[in-house]
Amino acid sequence: MTEVIDRGYYDTPRECSLTDLAKEIDVSKSTASVVVHNAEAAIIKEFFAESTE
Repeated sequence: MTEVIDRGYYDTPRECSLTDLAKEIDVSKSTASVVVHNAEAAIIKEFFAESTE
């Protein structure tokens, strides 16, 4: 996730597309998508689990 953030994927406007990110870290676009999605899901679930305790 630090790589995604550092490359500006979450900036508005985006500094880096998913395709750009995949090329930079030498994986397929689908692999990059799965990794980012899974990381986002883990972060969101953890955030909401903590906020409801």
